Amino acid sequence: MRSFSDKEKAIINKLISIKRNSKLEELQVARLLREQLSCFAIKWTLEPKELSLYYYESKKLGNVDWDGLRKNYFQTVDFLYFIEELENYNLIKLQTLSFDLKNDDERLLYDRNLYEFKHDAFWQKSNDTKYLVPVEAKHNVYVDFVNYLEKYANKVIYPLPLLEDLAENEFKSIEQRNFEKQLKKANKHHKEQLKVANKSFYVAMLAVVVSTIVPFGVNKCTDPVELNRKQIESLQKAIKESK
Repeated sequence: MRSFSDKEKAIINKLISIKRNSKLEELQVARLLREQLSCFAIKWTLEPKELSLYYYESKKLGNVDWDGLRKNYFQTVDFLYFIEELENYNLIKLQTLSFDLKNDDERLLYDRNLYEFKHDAFWQKSNDTKYLVPVEAKHNVYVDFVNYLEKYANKVIYPLPLLEDLAENEFKSIEQRNFEKQLKKANKHHKEQLKVANKSFYVAMLAVVVSTIVPFGVNKCTDPVELNRKQIESLQKAIKESK
């Protein structure tokens, strides 16, 4: 499993938070995707394969942010590819809503609480009155990515416990955490062995020093002893070996 970016972690944390608050309706892919976008609405058709991005900003009439509008396509692709990736990692399951998309008028993502799409136009709801929304711009993209929208539009994301475990452990997988534990244990064992080896080394050095000094200390406390050449060579050899 790869590492996740900060933006991806934020999406994962949001999914988990929604699940823990028991708000199933907020786990709908269409709703989550719409929250990722800045455009007014997106619409797609299968024949021909066409994705349309709609721009409407009541406070800035006539001032269309074309770059911002086109950016919504990439945000849509990134989000749905990421959802597919989480599914492939077995971190989420996708549940299907009880309806299928039957016509192009249903292949739309927009805020249905505030607006209505009818007669190929958007209408704003206001009590019992409806106002035509003057859509200012529309950007079309002709790609087969519309198949992803068709696949995920009526799905609900269910975060599995494994995803929750991942988020609770700094986004480290169980395998990574086990490896780090083994590595930590191995490092600890190595340090203990090194400590024992160091103690043994110092004890050995002390023994060498003592074996070298003691004969001279004894000689100072006793009368001079005459040594022959053979004894001197033997003593020199012992000193060298002790060193």
